[in-house]
Amino acid sequence: MTKEFKLDDFAFHPAAVEKYRQTRNGDKVSGVRRYKKQAKVRFYRLEAWVLDRAFATVEARRNAWPILAVLVALNELHFTDFDHRNPIPLTTFNLQRFGLSRKQKCRALRILEKSEVVSVDWLSRKNPIVTLLWQPLVQ
Repeated sequence: MTKEFKLDDFAFHPAAVEKYRQTRNGDKVSGVRRYKKQAKVRFYRLEAWVLDRAFATVEARRNAWPILAVLVALNELHFTDFDHRNPIPLTTFNLQRFGLSRKQKCRALRILEKSEVVSVDWLSRKNPIVTLLWQPLVQ
């Protein structure tokens, strides 16, 4: 049982083309990426004393996820930077993949500063400059 071949059955209909353009972003020009792609590090090396001090207090244990996310982000920023800078400006963009708000970032940085794991320069209305106390200083 074979059907007769008709070229019209395989033609593009204007309605189908319009639907494809709407779903595939056909006429829109993609925007320029403002930030570079974030590097993906597969292994994070943190000193044992850093984690011991970071989670020593009860307040730190209650806020364990934001503190760990900030430590991982700081470690990643330090090691993916070409010059391994220390101190590091910590932006909210660096923490967006962890789903942290800027208030959670500030709370975690204050706890880490109290536990003497990092030193933070709080600039008014700017991103904080964080010095990792377990890494050598490099400007």
